Amino acid sequence: MGITLKCPSSRANAAGSLKKVARRLLILGLVAGPVIFFDFSGPYSTFAAAPRVSRGPIRAGDAELEIRTLQLSLVVIDLSDLTVSDISWAALRHLGTPLEEVIGQPASTALPGDAGTAHALQGMRQGAIDFYRGHATWVRAFTVGDRRVAVAETSTAGAAALTGYLGRDPAAMVYGTTTIAWVVRSLSDELEQLLGGIPANYLGHNMLETLGEENARTFLLASDHVGRDNSVSVPLEVHDISGLTQPLLFVVTLLAASNDLAFLLVRDETAHVTPGLAGLTSRQADVLRRLMRGERVPMIAEGLFISQSTVRNHLAAIFEHFGVHTQAELLKFLGGSGS
Repeated sequence: MGITLKCPSSRANAAGSLKKVARRLLILGLVAGPVIFFDFSGPYSTFAAAPRVSRGPIRAGDAELEIRTLQLSLVVIDLSDLTVSDISWAALRHLGTPLEEVIGQPASTALPGDAGTAHALQGMRQGAIDFYRGHATWVRAFTVGDRRVAVAETSTAGAAALTGYLGRDPAAMVYGTTTIAWVVRSLSDELEQLLGGIPANYLGHNMLETLGEENARTFLLASDHVGRDNSVSVPLEVHDISGLTQPLLFVVTLLAASNDLAFLLVRDETAHVTPGLAGLTSRQADVLRRLMRGERVPMIAEGLFISQSTVRNHLAAIFEHFGVHTQAELLKFLGGSGS
């Protein structure tokens, strides 16, 4: 049975201290058995001071994790009117502009003034494109419930931090926000393509309840290192709806206006993957995941926005990879439930 620790939002120092204590207890609770949740009602700005930073391995029981710190300058844009709806502390610091002069203002207030970015945002607003990369900026459009938002990262010195960290454009990813207690506020529809989950099923739920002990411990370790001065990236291994293990990078930053945590889930291309998937392309893996969920060729084609003949070509390559000849043989070999 869980224990909830509440903290009066009016006592800033107490809030910060109790939050750290609660987090430590939760880590211990995950190891020992009972789970302790913490709840901080009211304004979250009471604990937004810069946290301790550690760039070395972080120990949790017998586990050792490398938590990477980033300077993630994220800007969240409402595509209905192309205004800034939120911004990370790093981006606000780079702008050198008061928060009240950024939120609700045109996107150009917080983004580079180049024509390419402006045209890309117009294209995203119209639904024509989903991703754009400029010299020191990338922008990705997401569908979050009934809204369309764009998330952009800017840099004042060369490549954007996330692009440099991943070694590639962050075109395929999931965007979401949570409270500091990891209660999900929003989640983009891209979750269904990445893991097969329906975003609406997770809203209002604590992420720690759904990801298992190891991932929950990782989340909590990450939260101890994220704040105004740092964003963090930690590895996760998540089972998708078909049961396959997906290595992901969880990148999280603190937003200045809402004081929520914004996160990106990106497939970790360098991590160990489920045996048998290592030789597949990312598109072939997408086809296989959908097939194992029970989807047939027409549905797979519609879901991935490709032709049915392309799906069949991918299936032929998958059959060859696993040494089978039919979908039934493949599903039996992998233990899937489709037909």
